[in-house]
Amino acid sequence: MLNATVAVWSLFLFLHYISKTHQAALLTGRLLHISSVFILPFYLLFIVHLLDIYKEKIRIIFSSFALSLILLCFSFTPFFIKDVSPKLNFTYYADAGAFYILWIALYLMTAIYALFLMIKAMPGADKQKKNQIRYVLIASVMSFAGGATIYPLWYGVLMPPFGEHIIFIYPIILAYAVLKHKLLDIEIVIRETITYSLLALFIGIIYLLMVLFADRFVAAAISAVIITILFTPVKTHIQALVDKFYAAGTRSKIKKEFEKFKNELEQSDKMKAIATLAAGMAHEIRNPLTAIKTFTEYLPEKFDDKVFREKFTRIVGAEVERINSTITQLLEFAKPKPLNLKNTDIHILLNDTVALLSEQLIKNKITVHKAFKAAAGKMGSDPEKLRHVFFNILKNAIESIRNGGEIFISTRQNKYLFVEIRDTGCGMTQEQLSRAYDPFFSNKENGTGLGLSIVHSIMKELKGGIIIKSELGEGTTVVLKIGS
Repeated sequence: MLNATVAVWSLFLFLHYISKTHQAALLTGRLLHISSVFILPFYLLFIVHLLDIYKEKIRIIFSSFALSLILLCFSFTPFFIKDVSPKLNFTYYADAGAFYILWIALYLMTAIYALFLMIKAMPGADKQKKNQIRYVLIASVMSFAGGATIYPLWYGVLMPPFGEHIIFIYPIILAYAVLKHKLLDIEIVIRETITYSLLALFIGIIYLLMVLFADRFVAAAISAVIITILFTPVKTHIQALVDKFYAAGTRSKIKKEFEKFKNELEQSDKMKAIATLAAGMAHEIRNPLTAIKTFTEYLPEKFDDKVFREKFTRIVGAEVERINSTITQLLEFAKPKPLNLKNTDIHILLNDTVALLSEQLIKNKITVHKAFKAAAGKMGSDPEKLRHVFFNILKNAIESIRNGGEIFISTRQNKYLFVEIRDTGCGMTQEQLSRAYDPFFSNKENGTGLGLSIVHSIMKELKGGIIIKSELGEGTTVVLKIGS
């Protein structure tokens, strides 16, 4: 907005200088100060944002805007600009009104306060910020000093406003600071510059057309009304067009950056997974090894004890099998076998898996209810991987049920085939549910915590999905989405 107000001020200053009639000069002089009263608060806002002290200075910023609004009320009255008259080489030049001194006072106070804030911030700033402040400070001193030379002539002091030419050095210094010391996001600067340049062109064309087809005073009045009404919607449309054009040129850049970010995120996830696997692996293997070590230490002195030898054989064998099972599952999780897609009957796979677990179902007094849709069933998939998925989920359901219960298996099909497995087991807490796919996280005493991690990986590999719903004491529902 600082750029916008300066651009509008510059335009009306130019129109004021070239005005050939008394009415046009008076109107453009007053329009000139409608924009100029807001340059100071927007400049102060820019400075406090540059110095990262906006929250500390918010009251001062609001006060600056309030004073500008008060001055705005007098902009079209003789109290602010009394009249225009010929001065030096100008056909017409503004004459200051009684209240114009308030504007000059605000101008000087804002300049001194902003320079004070920048000088105060310099010692504690880092190298880059110090360079940014230095260039803004130099540009500000030059522009305020140059701008001040405009006002003596308003009071009849015959001093040419030579300093107005120095003001144009301000954007040059800031442009250098933007490019050299990253004062602003250069892409935003380019877009804003194009936007406000086109906006200034629009305002100039409106005024020119009005001058060509009407009296200068009437033209200026009509131009002011049209610009006031159309400024915001035209700015919005120009901004949208510039953003669209600019985005088109950088789409490949954005895509490349997105891919880079995605790869970095995936790499980060892999490293976290490796760390989790390493920690879990150490825990899962250490426990059986501790048991084996304990028994082997006692073996020499208790070798003749038949009971001890039988216990040793049973426990060591079980612990070795536990290690073997953990490593097998880990290898399956870390390096899964390639897909082997073939025509697969999902219902047959489910029935075979239930039959495989029949002994455990009977032992735990669990009844299985099936509701297979006739249309659902056959599709292209990997039967071995799906068998592994069904086995893991049904095994978890069985192990969650104590003292008898039920398991409900149903299928349905539209674009995808859905398999729902619901049990009346103990369920999970929300915290346990949130960690259900974490490797080596298990609620079971002898669980490895790899089962659902493997299931999740397989479903992802099959371009499907898995959703788990569970309430503690209410059971668990697993919904599998299988794509063909």
